[in-house]
Amino acid sequence: MKTCVFYNAQDLLLYYPEQPPQSRLFVDSPQRFNLRGENHFLPTRDGIKINAVLIKHSNPNAPTVVYFHGNAGNIGHRYPNVGDLHRYVGVNVLLVEYRGYGRSEGSPSESGLYLDSEAAMDFLISRPDINKDKIVVFGRSLGGAVAAWLASSKKYSPHIAALVLENTFTSLPDIAKSIFADLFILEYIPVFLFKNKYPTLERIQKITIPTLFLSGQGDKLIPPHMMSKLSSVSGSSVKKIVRFPGGTHNETWMSDGYYEAWLFFLQEVFNSKRTSGRHNVVDL
Repeated sequence: MKTCVFYNAQDLLLYYPEQPPQSRLFVDSPQRFNLRGENHFLPTRDGIKINAVLIKHSNPNAPTVVYFHGNAGNIGHRYPNVGDLHRYVGVNVLLVEYRGYGRSEGSPSESGLYLDSEAAMDFLISRPDINKDKIVVFGRSLGGAVAAWLASSKKYSPHIAALVLENTFTSLPDIAKSIFADLFILEYIPVFLFKNKYPTLERIQKITIPTLFLSGQGDKLIPPHMMSKLSSVSGSSVKKIVRFPGGTHNETWMSDGYYEAWLFFLQEVFNSKRTSGRHNVVDL
């Protein structure tokens, strides 16, 4: 009985769509941040409609960043970061609001979030005004696990030019044991009893597309050594880890040099398409 309660209670400990309060009732508008956004409701394979907003750049050849956020709030809370990516890095941004978050239907689950990411990619691939050779998948925290799943997919990885992960974890069981270190019993709970696993460490080893790791060294939620581990085992021959000394879990994007890291990495990725067989691993 206790095992059943533990298993089914895990979603309540992981997903926070109603934090901050009213996050399910009010989603901010991109116009309030001087951004012109297209609002879409994307159908998933299991019949759920998820909310997504596409911010287009004036450059028709601009890369497109698929943005997977963390485990709380909604896409409206990400517009300050998205606006800076749009302006300083020169990209389109597709913000994906998971099922059960903001204006999206359904309830969050690991398999469900993967289906949401598929719907986002299907949407972009169908757009005639998107450069299909410049799709970049980005995830922060929980979103990093979703992004890594998408980048490891045999169906979708050929459509992804690069992967960017920020302050994400090696796996859900690993981060649970880290957060609840005083609960020694977690050390003895088998992995199959964790309802949500998000095995990013396992997946990153199989991902060969160029990958950027953005790691806030002041992250008190996800130990920075997890990002170092993901970078070290990454299967990509073009990978870079950038560490931000004062970067916290949710505010690393406000650190000095953050957008420069994005810009330099994307320039390298798209310039390297003219040069095959390069091996480039940089640790900053």
